[in-house]
Amino acid sequence: MNVLELRLFGPGELHFAGQVQGLERKTAGLLTYLALEGSTPRALIAGLLWPESGESQARTNLRKVLSRLKPWPELLAGNDVLRLGDEVVCDLRDRAKQKPALSAELLAGQSYDDCIDFADWLWVWRERLRDENLAVLSVELAKLEAEGELEAALMLARQLMQLEPLAESHYRRVMRLQFYLGDRGAALETYKRCQKALKEALGLSPLAETQNLARDIEQNTLAPFITLKEKPPAELGRLPFAGRENLMAELTEVCQTYRFIVLSGEAGLGKTRFLQEYFAEQSGVLFLGVSSGGETIPLSSLRYVLSQLLDDAIKQRLEPWALQELVRLLPELEAVQTVLEPSEDRLQEACLEVFRLVGGNLSTLIIEDLHFWDFASFAFLPLLFEAMPEVKIVASCRPFGFPESLQTLMDKAVAVKLELSPLPVDAFETILGKLGLKSQLPDAASLQSLTQGNPLYLGEGLKAALKPGQWQLKESIIQERLTGLSEVAEQVIWTMALNGGRLELELSAAMLTLKPLSLGKQLQELQDAQLLKEDALSHDLFAEYVREKMPAAVKALLHSRAAEFLSQTAKDAARAAEHWFLAKAPLKAVEQWQIASDYLYTRGLTREALNTLERALAHSNEPDLQFTGAKLYLEIGDYDKALTVAKALEESSDEPWVQSKVHHVRADYLLTLGKISEAKNHLKKAQELANLVPSEAFDRDLQVLAMHVAYAEGDFAAVQRYAAQILERARQKAEPIWLAKALSDMGVALSSLGQLEESLRFHYEARALGQKHGLKSQQFQSANNLSVTYALLGNLSKAAELSEEALEQGRFHGYDTVRGNLAVYYADLGHYDKAIALSLDLSETGAQTQERIYAFTRLAELYDRTAEQEKIQPALLKAIELASQIDDVAPRLRTLINTVKYGNKDLHPRVLPWLEGLKLEQIRPDTREELEDLGLIEDLALDNSN
Repeated sequence: MNVLELRLFGPGELHFAGQVQGLERKTAGLLTYLALEGSTPRALIAGLLWPESGESQARTNLRKVLSRLKPWPELLAGNDVLRLGDEVVCDLRDRAKQKPALSAELLAGQSYDDCIDFADWLWVWRERLRDENLAVLSVELAKLEAEGELEAALMLARQLMQLEPLAESHYRRVMRLQFYLGDRGAALETYKRCQKALKEALGLSPLAETQNLARDIEQNTLAPFITLKEKPPAELGRLPFAGRENLMAELTEVCQTYRFIVLSGEAGLGKTRFLQEYFAEQSGVLFLGVSSGGETIPLSSLRYVLSQLLDDAIKQRLEPWALQELVRLLPELEAVQTVLEPSEDRLQEACLEVFRLVGGNLSTLIIEDLHFWDFASFAFLPLLFEAMPEVKIVASCRPFGFPESLQTLMDKAVAVKLELSPLPVDAFETILGKLGLKSQLPDAASLQSLTQGNPLYLGEGLKAALKPGQWQLKESIIQERLTGLSEVAEQVIWTMALNGGRLELELSAAMLTLKPLSLGKQLQELQDAQLLKEDALSHDLFAEYVREKMPAAVKALLHSRAAEFLSQTAKDAARAAEHWFLAKAPLKAVEQWQIASDYLYTRGLTREALNTLERALAHSNEPDLQFTGAKLYLEIGDYDKALTVAKALEESSDEPWVQSKVHHVRADYLLTLGKISEAKNHLKKAQELANLVPSEAFDRDLQVLAMHVAYAEGDFAAVQRYAAQILERARQKAEPIWLAKALSDMGVALSSLGQLEESLRFHYEARALGQKHGLKSQQFQSANNLSVTYALLGNLSKAAELSEEALEQGRFHGYDTVRGNLAVYYADLGHYDKAIALSLDLSETGAQTQERIYAFTRLAELYDRTAEQEKIQPALLKAIELASQIDDVAPRLRTLINTVKYGNKDLHPRVLPWLEGLKLEQIRPDTREELEDLGLIEDLALDNSN
């Protein structure tokens, strides 16, 4: 029986009954697509191959191609949906059973420039098949070396070198094999060839690894190629522990002095193994770890740690308020959480409570892989010291730049770093002796040199039955360990490698388009091969190696599938964005970063929201994105960055709706400087331009800004009107963050009109909403608003307590105002030293002009109280200088009042003109009383009557 054979490596040919039939390029394209993608609707393949034709003409063209294949009826099956016939032998479909051709290319010589999408598809598959072939050939090469077939291995290595003339690993392999076959001169010639190729193509020199190999060959110091008499068992397990006696003694010594010990060492040196051995006999030791992949996602490490600590026993012991706060980081807690009355306690206190409960049962806490922590989580590290005063904390990490929070602990002599070095030769001798392999591997020094003293390389090399000559290359060791896995098991490792080495069954299944339960057999296979340990790869190096070697096209495809799966929920949006970015889909990544930022913001994590949004801003100049970024920068008080983003926004487009957002940002910024007239002008322009392209969300932003301008002008009746309108809209929308802000604004409006008791009700409602939904910035604002109101009611102790609470929340928009208020409360409570220190700091470091003015006027008053008369005049001069630069009523009046009270009369002509043109309703009632006491209000009233 004659077999129909389809060969698509090459230009495309049919082989039948000893005859060869070449394929026309569209016919070859059709058969190639069906061979690789399987069953395909006619409409899809017609559109791919004839994109410029209409649908009807494309289908006609496809029918013509199919008619040319009628002599081979067994070639195709199906009607509306086409596929290759089951009896057809195809080099693509059955490639796993064949030895790959070294130089064959898919549809070699065929061009598809007239069908771009098909050409892109073909390019991806050509790259994938090329990488696939190279991987198979590399495995074949490793097999030949392992079997001692060095001449055959050299022949194959040379061919690989020709295929990839810029891959140094191929040159190194050829050099070694030539040296081991006794041709040192040829090995050095190969090195010169490598130097020339890299210089001409890239202008580069060979890597240090290649240079060192050439030096060893030239000096005849390369370790000999040793053959094992017997292969060690693949199920070797853990190596015997040896060679760490000195470090154990050092750790014992530093534990007497330091509370935090950092164990630093390169990957594979055995940091975890060392800590397990050291603490094996001790009770109350807990190991916590994170995995790679979350370093760019704010608070991902803290979430992972908390998820390990929060077992059922800890949850039951936590107070309801703490669980409610932790929902902000662990949304899955909502499933077991009821809606509770909000508490004054905050997220850090909730984390502290978890750490306290866990620490009560511990003597030592081990934190593994500290180098994988994200920057935001490091800020919570000091909480461990506060919560676990009796617990020793030991962290392992690779060498990396320590974050500020950890460096501070070291500077205070609370923490110390120990270095884990490569194993010495005598440790190798001990290990081989305990394994019973010393007689087979007499040269322990060679093994130590080849593996660079790395116990992971030694163990994996023994498990893979490698010859020591191969152990110098990390890829040869790990590749051998992965060889022999089933196709799906290998693909599971691919999915784990792209997710930080972790196993997330549903995610891995989605990436492979399989059902989760269908992977049980493959997971068992990985466990049997000692590649899977619990829910992660047995070592980080496996993940790093697989990521490095995975074909680019496959990597992009799996990243995109992971992103699609994770994009289903907002809480995973940050991870989805990273996958889209690595899949070379930056626009989709930007979309998910924006979703992630919104998600974090609505949970009160403003800084984390901004950090995430910055990732999006780095890859997109979309106007709405820039506007959101500018607003967030203003909210946390980073005015320089807010202006930088606003400028970029202004230059991005002349569209009215874009320019209106620019004017909004500038108005908001100018208000912080007290330049009310300029701010009002920008607000007016923003409103005019926004009317051309109405937007409900932006209209709300403009209304809030108009209210803030009215407040700065002292038009408190207008403030109340705006606040009432905004609150009505917010209650209709029922969005927690906007409702909380609207409640706060109404409270401020009522307070400005002297309705203090009524304003407290709105501030407490806003605070409760902020606590319930974890809105950290709102808790800051509510604490500040309550503080001001209690101060007006005369309860200064309560006011100071609330200001301190606000400052503990972090640096948000208005941070300097809160510092200034607290200085006033300290002064009125008689804590002059605290008030002066805080005011001096604010006068120098304040980001807002108004607050620096208030700081200088306050210093004048404080110096009068402390009888430091010589310091009063310089402080007032500074206040007058700054107040002259702005038109904000309130700080000007404060400067005027304090100048009249405490300053030289020569200064009065510089400040009294500020009263001209003012209206009584622009002045707060308490300020009006002070002006009356100074005899200034009569002139003001007379001016207004005219």
